[in-house]
Amino acid sequence: MSGRLSMPMSSGSAESVQARVRPAALLSKAGGRAAAGFAAVLGLMLPFAQAGACSMKGGAPSLRQQLESAESVFVARVTVAREIATEEVLSPEARAELDEAQRNEPLIEASYRLIETLKGKPAANGPVYDLPFAAGNCSLGLLPGWDYVFVLQPPDPEFGRHFVGLFSGSFGLGAYRTSSGPDSSELSEVRATLRSLSTEPETP
Repeated sequence: MSGRLSMPMSSGSAESVQARVRPAALLSKAGGRAAAGFAAVLGLMLPFAQAGACSMKGGAPSLRQQLESAESVFVARVTVAREIATEEVLSPEARAELDEAQRNEPLIEASYRLIETLKGKPAANGPVYDLPFAAGNCSLGLLPGWDYVFVLQPPDPEFGRHFVGLFSGSFGLGAYRTSSGPDSSELSEVRATLRSLSTEPETP
C-alpha cells in the first residue's frame, strides 16, 4: 500500500500553511470545547467536504507551496507512536488558557528513523505530532513500521511542535518498502518539485 492516505475529510479555514498545523485546543479556546473534540487541529471545522479529499475553505496549498515553505522534507519510518495529552506539549501560557478537558485532549507523538533527507536538516528520530487517526480530522495516521514523507512546516509559535497532518504536505508511503524499490508517483513528484525550486533564481 502506498501513496497519500485518502479518506473523508473536513474543510477548514486558515491564514497560511503554518496556521493550518496547530492544536485544536488553541483554535477553540475562545469558544469552549469544540463539538467535534480535537478535530479542528488543521483549521476551524466547517461541514464535511466531498469524500476522499481533505479540503479547506479557499483551497489547500499546492505541493509546491508546501515544499517551498517547509523547514525540512524527508523520508522516515515511524518506529514508535504513543498517545499523550495536549497539555504535555503546550507552554504554560497556552495551557493556562484551556480548561481541563481541552488540556487532556489526545495527541499522537511519534518517533522515527530517518531514511533520506530531501530538504533541510531534520532531526534523526523526531518527534512529530498528529491527531489520532479518524475520518474528518485531516490526520495523517502515524503507524509504526510505515514509511512517510514528512514535510515539516515551521512550528506554530504558541505550540512549538511539528504537526504532520495532511495540510502540512506530509503523506504515507506504506509498509514493506525497500531501498532498492521504485519511488511512488507521489515521492517522484516531491523530488521533481524540490529540484525545480532549487534551480529557481532567488528573489531580490
